Formats: sequence, C-alpha cells, structure tokens
Amino acid sequence: MHPEAAVHPSPNPIDPRSRPSLRPRFECAVSPALDDRPRRRRGFLVALALVMATTASARAQSAVHVVSGGGGDTLQLAIDAAASGDTVLVHGGDFGAIRIVGKALTIVSEPSQSTRVAGLRVANTNASQRTTIAGLRVVRPASTDGFLFPCVEIDQCSGSVRLDSLQASLPPPAGHPALRVTRSTDVALFECTLNGASAVVTTLNPAAWTPNPGVTLVSSRVAAYDCVVTGGRGLDGVTTSPCSNPFVFSNTNGAAGVVVDASSTWCSTGGSITGGAGGHGVDARCNCFTAALVSGTAGSNGGAGIDNALGSSSARLGTSITGGAAGLGGAPAFCSGPAAGGMPAGAAGSASTNPVTVLSGAPLRISANSIVRAGQPLSLTLQGTPGDVALVGQSFEARWLPVFASSGVLLVGPSGRRVPVGTFPASGALTIAVPTSLTPVGAQSTSWYLQAFALDSLGTLRVGDGAVVTIVDPMF
Repeated sequence: MHPEAAVHPSPNPIDPRSRPSLRPRFECAVSPALDDRPRRRRGFLVALALVMATTASARAQSAVHVVSGGGGDTLQLAIDAAASGDTVLVHGGDFGAIRIVGKALTIVSEPSQSTRVAGLRVANTNASQRTTIAGLRVVRPASTDGFLFPCVEIDQCSGSVRLDSLQASLPPPAGHPALRVTRSTDVALFECTLNGASAVVTTLNPAAWTPNPGVTLVSSRVAAYDCVVTGGRGLDGVTTSPCSNPFVFSNTNGAAGVVVDASSTWCSTGGSITGGAGGHGVDARCNCFTAALVSGTAGSNGGAGIDNALGSSSARLGTSITGGAAGLGGAPAFCSGPAAGGMPAGAAGSASTNPVTVLSGAPLRISANSIVRAGQPLSLTLQGTPGDVALVGQSFEARWLPVFASSGVLLVGPSGRRVPVGTFPASGALTIAVPTSLTPVGAQSTSWYLQAFALDSLGTLRVGDGAVVTIVDPMF
C-alpha cells in the first residue's frame, strides 16, 4: 500500500481535541440538541460569518475580467491578460482550447455549463498558486492533423487545482483520456462528468483503435466527489466486404474508468466509476463461392472500473465501481448452411485491478453555488447522518492531506476554521444561509475553500466533501 493510504496515527490531524492549534477561533461548545436552540444556532452562523469576514480583510484577491459570450480565442486572451490571483467570469460562449500556465486563476462560467471550450490545460503552478475552474463544458474536437490531446490536462502543478461541475468528453478518434493528471499533488474534482472516448477504426490515427479511460493519474494525487467517470468502449471487430482479400480490424477490450499508476493516490466519495464495454467479435466472411475467408471471433473483455497498479493508493466511500460489460461474440463461419450458435462472449471487467480501500461511514456532502455576489447570503446545504453535529470548515488556502482514518481527504488549508452549524435532522439535509461581507478595499473577488465535517455521538470527527465559492463585487 502506498504510505499515504495507511491509517493516520494518533493524533488525528483534523481532530480539534488532539491539535489545539487547529481549533476554530469562534468554535462554540457542541450540544446534541443544537436545532432546539435557535438563538444558539444563529450564534454559530454569526461566528462562521465572522471567521470568513475577518480573514477576508487580509486576503484581497485582485481583478475580475468579464467575457460576455463570443468565441474563438476571446477567452484565452482574457486569461493571458489576467494577473496571478485574478478571476475570469465567463457569461457563456463557444471557445477554442484554453491554457493556464504558471499562474493562479479562477475561471467561472455563469450560468454553469453555458461555456464550452475545445480543451483545457493547467500547468506548471507553484505551491502557493491556486487554480479553480467551475462550470465549463470541455469537448476536444476530433483532430485533423493526427496530433491529439486529452480533453483536460493538469500537468506539473504543485499548487492546488479544483475542478467544479466540469463536463469533459472526447469524440473519437482520441488517443488520450478525458482527464489526464501528471505530477500534480493537490487536485480535487467536485461533481464532474468525465467520459473517455470509445475506439473507432480510422486510418488517420491507429492509436484511436484503442479506447480511452475517463481519468489517468501519473505521479499525482486526486480526490473526487460525486463524479461520474466512464471508460471508452472497445472496438467492434470490422471486416471489409469484398468477396476476396478481406481486411480485418480486430475487436478490442474496453478501457478502464480510472487508471492509477504505482506512484499515485486516488480517493473518491459518492458518484460512480464504470469501465468501458468490450467490443463485439468479428462476424465470419464468406466469398462468393461460399468458402470461408474470415472466421468469427470471440467478444472482447470489458475494462476495469479502476485499473490501480500495485503500489498505488486507492480508496472509496460510497462510490459505485463497476467493470465494463463483455463484448458479444461474432457469427461463426458456416458458409453453406445456417449458423449453429455464435462465438463466445468476452469477460466482464473487474471492479478494480487491485484492492481498493473502503473507508468507513457514509458520504458527508456540502453543496454551494460556485459564485456569489459580495454582501449577498451564501446558501449551504450539508447532507450527513441524522443526529450528527454538522460543522463547516473554511479557509482562504487549500491543501491535500489524506486522513483515511477520518474517511476522506482534508482540503481546507492549515489556517482553516471549523464552526458547528447545527445537527443533521431526520432527513439528513441541513440548509443554512451564511452572510457574506463586502470584498476588501481594492479587491474585486476572493475565494472561499469550504469543507463539510461531522461529529458523532462518540465525539469522532469525520471529513466530507469540499467546495470552492468565488465571492465577486456586486458591480459584476
């Protein structure tokens, strides 16, 4: 097992009893009956607002750049003009591929999913730089020059990268996954949909004969929350139709949903991961004189849900992981009479290549809009186990720290604060409205890194989903 997959020794790095320096500055005593004390609950919300507002005064982000629709390279020009720490607010449009290299940026589509780009690359950020991309649809078009790219690439990022409500899918031919993460150690995905391309026969790029995973990790660490990841479907066997000299494209196995190399860590909460289906076998071909030219072949195997190499660290909490369906066998060669049954089907893919650590407990979720105007209330919905005390963690910094003993990955920064906001009711859903202050003088935007926590009746603290909220000046 990868060293970081081991259960974290005591003291627990997120337990306020074992690390006094991490106690919330305004944290109140926790009572099992918080919801029966309205005044006290209001006090918690005031405390949370104070934590956010007091820190914000010392953390001014900079300018907001607005892109009001359009296309082509308009969005990339705004990215190039932005300084590190700026926010690019996009009001829809259909743009070419975009690149963020060596600087911290926040890109938010408003409304979500109204902005489409033909590829996304984030690269070469340092440890202090934080990148957030929210609400984009990324669809890499088929290449016409044989030089093919992934839909989304995160490469050599030492700083945090957060992808929120991002949809990425590759049309064939592809040759790469929907998301590739390489040598990046602080990546989190929130409610993303990532579909690897299926295989097709093409003379342009033989690599496209192989289907592609939804996500590939190389020397990286990724946490995924409520994401849907699917591997591409294998190639169906194809035979040319002339009476003589047929050419056969053999069927292929489906791709894995997620590929994790031996030096990577993957942790998912909720959502689903599915391997691609195997391709169907080749049907027999006969020539015009009923002689067998091509025999039928068996179907191919489905891809694994997670192809996790030995030495990697893979963990899940409430994530459905399924191997791809088996490909059907082709028709056998019975040229002078009826077929007596088809060729055998392939095998269904396994859920995982190697064991995946199953984290204890149930998923703990937090939902928030990715953007809110300063001075307006921020609505937060937390979902957890009825009777547990809900806490909200907030920071202006991000990090990636596995705390599998507490059922997840710690995403809020070391300067974060946790404030109790109530007890989960019987429905398991708790909604609160948190006031937001105006942005500091001279700042047009700032980002809040949020995370859900829960405290059960035994005093055990668990870590849940994260979220990033961009607070922008009301003038935008």
